Amino acid sequence: MKAHRFLAALLAIALAPVLGSCSGGNDDDGLAVVIIGEPDSIFEDGLRLSAGAQLVRDATSSGIVALNAEGEVVPALGESWIVTEDGRSFIFRLRQLNWPDGEPLTAEDARASLVQSIAALRGTSLGLDLRKVEEIRAMTNRVIEIRLTGAMPEFLHLLAQPELAITRDGESIGPMVLERDGDTAILQPVAPETIGLPEIQGDRGDQRLRLRAL
Repeated sequence: MKAHRFLAALLAIALAPVLGSCSGGNDDDGLAVVIIGEPDSIFEDGLRLSAGAQLVRDATSSGIVALNAEGEVVPALGESWIVTEDGRSFIFRLRQLNWPDGEPLTAEDARASLVQSIAALRGTSLGLDLRKVEEIRAMTNRVIEIRLTGAMPEFLHLLAQPELAITRDGESIGPMVLERDGDTAILQPVAPETIGLPEIQGDRGDQRLRLRAL
């Protein structure tokens, strides 16, 4: 999937329930998008996020899997996966990617991030949904296994939620980077090859988003 299609799918699924208004077309400053909410809400951090902050999290970080515009599970930091016949083990192979500081993404990074996030989500509705997670282990440098106490057909959809984005020391790997300009979040696409997508040939045009909450 080309980067611009990937970005459209990623943002469409997050925007759908919260979109307030959107200016037509791109201009010199990028595509202006307005959602309903308090002005600072899109800059919230942590695990309990407003709809606008979830959109920003989706745009600037990635989980092992993601959802496309049709709500289907697609690869993200995980390039492929298998599910055992009993439905209790999900084994993911991670892409060969680097963190912003140049260090490679490892299965241990993903394991540590998921363990921390799931522990922090205890007591929330998403945390209750994740109670079947029994063990997370790094099998090799790029392979991670998540074992469940029982079969859970909807598990991949849960794993795609923005609260389970993979982070390390505050760093993340995502299709966009965030710059704050007052109450406006400026989201600028990164080079697609940095997140494991094919390089776009020729002029990509201006794909920036200027997101505000009102």
